[in-house]
Amino acid sequence: MAGEKILLVDDDEIIFETAGQDLLTQGYHVYAALSGEEAVKELETGFFNLVITDLNMKETTGLDVLREAKRINPATMVMLLTAYGSLPTAVEALRQGASDYLLKPWQKEEMFFRVRGILKMQEMKNRLSHYENFLPVCCVCHNIRDDEGTLPGEGDWVSLEAFMKKKGGMDVTHTFCPECYANEIKRIP
Repeated sequence: MAGEKILLVDDDEIIFETAGQDLLTQGYHVYAALSGEEAVKELETGFFNLVITDLNMKETTGLDVLREAKRINPATMVMLLTAYGSLPTAVEALRQGASDYLLKPWQKEEMFFRVRGILKMQEMKNRLSHYENFLPVCCVCHNIRDDEGTLPGEGDWVSLEAFMKKKGGMDVTHTFCPECYANEIKRIP
């Protein structure tokens, strides 16, 4: 899983020289932002698979970057870094959609493990989202599973007519397409 775009946000340039280089050696495309404001501008102009941001920055904090990243693109994953971790801060970060929370200093193997885990989670969410966009139709009776108001896969199976009436307010009439009509006429003795 290399080649993903990572935005590294920290007002300490040493982070870019260490974590940034480490992530580059793993095959990731790493972009840098030296402030939360700069990070938000980067997020508005391009997609990033993962944002790794320091929690404590002047003006635009890591939580602000998290909120903006999720507002701009909910699929963007965010990991918060901090040297001053606390349980309430970690809980708040996770409530707002952070994928992970890592204390400074960290071991680079731990960073790699967590980044791989987050990106794998993103890949799985993308795959699930793709499959949720299919309309399940029975190959035998042609009924449709209507998952509206339920968890995916738990909806009731309804006829095409009932589904079209509910979703589009349309009544369905049965008729022949020209090809089927011609075939049926040939079958009449």
